[in-house]
Amino acid sequence: MASKKQLKELFTFSNSERKGIIILSILLILVIIANSTVSYFFDDQAEDTSQFQKEITEFEANLTQRKEGTYLSRLDKFIIARYDTIKLYKFNPNNLAAQEWQKLGFTEKQQKTITNYLDKGGKFYDRDDFRKIYGIRRKQFEIIEPYLDLPEKSNYPQRFSRSKYYKKDNYNKYEKITYQPDSLFNFDPNTASISDWKHLGFSEKQAKSIGNYLSKGGKFYKKEDLKKIYTVKEEQYLAVADFIQIKKTGNPKEGKTYEKKTDTSNIVVYLNEFSLEEFINLGGFWKYNAKKIVSFRTQAGGFLYKEQLLDLWGMKKKYYDNIKQKIVINTSKIDKIRVNFADKKEFATHPYLSFSQARQIIEFRDKHGFIKDINLLRTRKVLSKTTFNKIKPYLTVK
Repeated sequence: MASKKQLKELFTFSNSERKGIIILSILLILVIIANSTVSYFFDDQAEDTSQFQKEITEFEANLTQRKEGTYLSRLDKFIIARYDTIKLYKFNPNNLAAQEWQKLGFTEKQQKTITNYLDKGGKFYDRDDFRKIYGIRRKQFEIIEPYLDLPEKSNYPQRFSRSKYYKKDNYNKYEKITYQPDSLFNFDPNTASISDWKHLGFSEKQAKSIGNYLSKGGKFYKKEDLKKIYTVKEEQYLAVADFIQIKKTGNPKEGKTYEKKTDTSNIVVYLNEFSLEEFINLGGFWKYNAKKIVSFRTQAGGFLYKEQLLDLWGMKKKYYDNIKQKIVINTSKIDKIRVNFADKKEFATHPYLSFSQARQIIEFRDKHGFIKDINLLRTRKVLSKTTFNKIKPYLTVK
């Protein structure tokens, strides 16, 4: 226990310590008095901030306008300025005269793209069809859309999805579901145009495959023949089967004559014209290689020279030497790839191009713009010499 002497020493302060304690106590008292009396010296009224809030609102409005303006590219601003000087009017792009396109603000290149589409059997069924044309800028379409003499939305094209149109029952079969009215129409697959196929729900690639089949001598004799096209899905065939109306032309084998298998010395083989059935009926070499020949021809766009048969998998030169004298090649219907418009898949489908090479071509085109000369793909080392020499005849800049 602490003694009285120790306690006295603990609470004993020097003169300077006593002065400090006194000053600190006075300050604490003044703070307490000021805190309790300050409300008597000021009016307790809410401050009017309406003018300040108004200035904030005006500032935010101006800020939003400037922000929207930054989304306009230089080309969009040019389009807006150009159409300020053009008097627009209602027009139907399906039958517009050639000299009218320029009056409506379209460039010569845009006019050619649209004309080529129409010349190949294309048709604009609604405004969205026109928007998808290559070369039409978004801002340009926004300006001319009200003047398009086309419906905003048509009943075409159909899109086939199993969940919407078909479903599988317990027996793993397709069951038809009710269609929307007027969504399909009667057609003859032997005479239908690419545009007709597209508006029946088939993709452009499928329509071209069917067109290639017909142009190379193929024909649909019964509706089930449509299922034999390798790109046509089962549900697509079932969707249009009731609308197929094929004009009767007699027995499918009528008018076709083949040399006897025992005498093949006078046979002439038209490599780009014969159908799969015609190759098979020739027997021998042609029968066993018919599918590979037709598949290569479809993917490549046709044979340019008979030696290309050696590019087929498993083809031996001794077999080729035995049949090469009988081959005749017509190159007038070769399907070429448009290097400035084809997509990556169209390039990669060709037998002479890999997926990586297709990507290199696309990247080169995106970086340098319109390719005016096919030889740039070699001089700029986009493709190797061997690959370029093979693929060059199948490419076009048109």
